[in-house]
Amino acid sequence: MFRLTALIALLGSSAALKADSPEGQTLLAKSRGLEENNMNWMAAYSMVFQSCHTISSFNEEADENGNLVSYQNLVKYKMCSSESCKYGCSGGEYVADMATFVQSYYDWKMYDEEKACEAQANTCDCENYYGDEDVCNYNCYKNAGMDYCIEAQAGDDDHYVFELEDWLECKESEAIDQYTGQALFVGPSCSESGEQINLGVFKDEACTEKYSSEIFASYYGGTKLGYQDTNIVAENCVSCKDIQEDNGYYQGYEISELCQEVYPVSAKCEENLGSAVAYPVTGACEYIHNIELYEKGYKPPKGGSAFVAVVFGLCTVILAGVAAHLLKLNSRKIELQNDAAIV
Repeated sequence: MFRLTALIALLGSSAALKADSPEGQTLLAKSRGLEENNMNWMAAYSMVFQSCHTISSFNEEADENGNLVSYQNLVKYKMCSSESCKYGCSGGEYVADMATFVQSYYDWKMYDEEKACEAQANTCDCENYYGDEDVCNYNCYKNAGMDYCIEAQAGDDDHYVFELEDWLECKESEAIDQYTGQALFVGPSCSESGEQINLGVFKDEACTEKYSSEIFASYYGGTKLGYQDTNIVAENCVSCKDIQEDNGYYQGYEISELCQEVYPVSAKCEENLGSAVAYPVTGACEYIHNIELYEKGYKPPKGGSAFVAVVFGLCTVILAGVAAHLLKLNSRKIELQNDAAIV
């Protein structure tokens, strides 16, 4: 993306090459190639969630509470060849804003489930069923283990029905802090291990200062907050190749909206993509590989300096021994040479 931006900026500057010149046409061709390359190669790749991180950053201006440090939830994911994709696979590494990643993932999941439900409905043939069509569809989905195709009963004013879609981004809830009277926020955040993205209740609008999630039920008709321990994002690989079909007939493919929406706004480290990308971006590799160092509450491992000192000391002793042994051997060789000369 940096190279693409640089090419466009070069063509747009007053001292730049003219777009209709041979050199300008070459640059434009490269920039178009970058745009196409950034999407077309994804057809053979899949996206897989790796981890979640709450990052601290310093701001030049303090917020309303006088804080100069703010926090942001980020998601680390990989793009691996679909043939060998799995957790920890070798491929491009990326970091994206959690809000963007979660919303795009949810939209993709709803789209994918809708396609699956339509395909299943075609096999049920409930339109020609002699009886209640809704009952036919219900039984068809139930027998196929596709409960997500069955529409849930809508809630009423007296009973709140939890919907994940309502809390995909951190926002103010009806719950109130019992001690301060301040409104509480609900939204996605990183689990303690960073291996999941869960919903929770928080004191701040960035959803980084945790509050007891039990309070949610008190303000929502006894309904508990979902996804407190369940990962919002599945850990399986999600293909970027969106197969297009019409009544079961193949109509080609497109790059999925999930990959199209998340990839362009991600920090990139594409060292391990091989020849898949003609212009790999590697500017964020150091940041991505060391993202744990920027996490909220990060503490260096205890005894790290002592461990390094011990290792260094042992290495020094070993090297000293090796040096002494080599010196001894060398001295014996000199003595033998001298004896031979005397003889």
